[in-house]
Amino acid sequence: MLSRRAFLALSAALAAAPRRALAASPGVGLPDRKYLFIFARGGWDPSWCFAPDADATMVDGDPSGTAAEVSGIPFVDSGARPAVRQFFEDYGSLACVLNGIEVRSLTHERCRRLILCGSNEADGDDWPVTLAAQSAPTTLPHLVLTGPAFTSRYASSAVRLGGNNQLAELLSGSYDQHAGSGLRPLSAAHSQAAADFARARAQAWAGSLKAGQARDWGEDLLRSYDQLDLSREIADRLEVEGIGSDTLIPVPDRVAPALRCFSEGITRCAIVEHLGLYDLSWDTHSGNDMQGAHYQALFDDLRTIAATMGATPGTAGGSLLDETTVVVFSEMGRTPRLNAAGGKDHWTFTSTLLFGAGVRGGQAIGGYSAGMVGQPVDLGTGALDAEGTALVPEHLGATLFAMAGLDPAEYVDAEPIDAAVEGR
Repeated sequence: MLSRRAFLALSAALAAAPRRALAASPGVGLPDRKYLFIFARGGWDPSWCFAPDADATMVDGDPSGTAAEVSGIPFVDSGARPAVRQFFEDYGSLACVLNGIEVRSLTHERCRRLILCGSNEADGDDWPVTLAAQSAPTTLPHLVLTGPAFTSRYASSAVRLGGNNQLAELLSGSYDQHAGSGLRPLSAAHSQAAADFARARAQAWAGSLKAGQARDWGEDLLRSYDQLDLSREIADRLEVEGIGSDTLIPVPDRVAPALRCFSEGITRCAIVEHLGLYDLSWDTHSGNDMQGAHYQALFDDLRTIAATMGATPGTAGGSLLDETTVVVFSEMGRTPRLNAAGGKDHWTFTSTLLFGAGVRGGQAIGGYSAGMVGQPVDLGTGALDAEGTALVPEHLGATLFAMAGLDPAEYVDAEPIDAAVEGR
């Protein structure tokens, strides 16, 4: 059972991050679609996995890699990373690779914002928080376990675990152990008085005659209070202790709280970062051969996550794998040639892997020229087309919105990659 102390801490956490219920619908027949984003932090090298046709005279790829195709998906095969082949054998029919997406920058933070928002504007909202905001109200709309999150208009839909595991400490009531000497937990009576005062202020704001930020904030707070009974029931089952701390935790374990929240219908989107083998980061400015080990670790984790989703009940009668779109991406690629340190520097072209619900699988869309530059495609068929469209992050966002049954034009200035969307 959740202690009163932990319950009050959870109440404070939810009140601090309320949600706004928007009128937009997630689309006819798609009210239970979830989205799991897995972010390979640092910038992966597509020539070691997603670009088997890279010109060896212009691209320093895996010297032991060979071109292969499984389930209609071409990839770079190697005995040193069997998990890549095994993943495509098991789940390739549900997977689609998008190659040659240009992020239009070379700096990590800007590329992260671009790949997730389609814009470098400071007031942008990323794809997961926007998707979460367009669904029916949930307790934890977009759960940020680890990894980047950019919010502005929909900030109230993002619930962050905290880089130092702050949410877990609030849930357990242990937050005061890391506080300054002047902070002590309130007594039950004082906690109740504080909660009553906060609710009264929220009611006053919500009752304001004039529309504006104060009234919106008050309405958000009251909706948060209305969720507290459910929060009491779910808090003990989140099991987020350690997630977000400095402890080396397997990525499937980091993902587990998100899958529990998906299964219980209290979360629509979640993001978890993948730092490669032993969390060494994909940012291989030296020793670029680590990319192979990172891909082995990533696809081994993806197989575990997909199998867990397939065995976990969803909210619409099937499994989570039937109801969840998984987006595996990095903020950038890496240069075609090695540098003097045997590594590769930042490159503006990258690939993204989609699998699960709503994905037209068994294909790779887009490609790279001899120098690892993205090639234009026909958005309807997915075929390379010299007169087609050069892929940018906005196309990824539009595609995810289309998978959710939303009109992409309302959120992003780009057409979806229809060839990647099941049923279009």
